[in-house]
Amino acid sequence: MGPGPALECPGRRGTRTGRAREGGSVDAERVIAEFERGAGQKVVVRRTQFRGKEYLDLRQFFQGDDGQWLPTKKGVSLPWETRLALIEALQKEEP
Repeated sequence: MGPGPALECPGRRGTRTGRAREGGSVDAERVIAEFERGAGQKVVVRRTQFRGKEYLDLRQFFQGDDGQWLPTKKGVSLPWETRLALIEALQKEEP
């Protein structure tokens, strides 16, 4: 079973490699989608790599005083392999 139709999401897509800003926790990341959550906040869906393993990461970001978007601790990282089961579960909830 495939992942289903692509969803149109506002925001940018991109790839970033290298170390994360704080403590070097993420080895690589690719932004899949971004969703506005209010003034100065958004939820970012990313494909990340940490210590050789891939993850689906959904995380809240906030806009700092300098305008840069920064991640918060509010979020979840799931093993990349679980993405199809997540998509399937979400599709079952559609009317």
